[in-house]
Amino acid sequence: MSNSEYIEKIYIKNLLFISKYLRKFKPFVFYGTLLGITRENGFIKNDDDIDFLVDIKSKDQLLRKIKKLNKFKINEKIKSKYFLQLIYKENKLKFYTDFYFYTKKKNFIIDKHNWLSFIKSKAHHLH
Repeated sequence: MSNSEYIEKIYIKNLLFISKYLRKFKPFVFYGTLLGITRENGFIKNDDDIDFLVDIKSKDQLLRKIKKLNKFKINEKIKSKYFLQLIYKENKLKFYTDFYFYTKKKNFIIDKHNWLSFIKSKAHHLH
């Protein structure tokens, strides 16, 4: 098995585990993860994380549940109101899972963190 096949295998394992473990919070894949699944039937080459969107109303409960996991650690250095990153280590490699917490407004959702990270700029929020 090549290194890239091994990495993809771990990401798939983590994606399935987290999706099942956090099912009650209705996380859904987004950003590069969604693009990879849709376009590549897997992960985009060199994508370095799994991306989930979750309703911000579930954030506190989700955090409590995640803290019960021993194999995933929260990256406290970049945690914010609208973003959370988990780190999973295996064979000296790090695997990342990103959670973007969205808010709701009428008939759409808003991702304030998004990949640009301009949280305070409404012009950069994804709707």
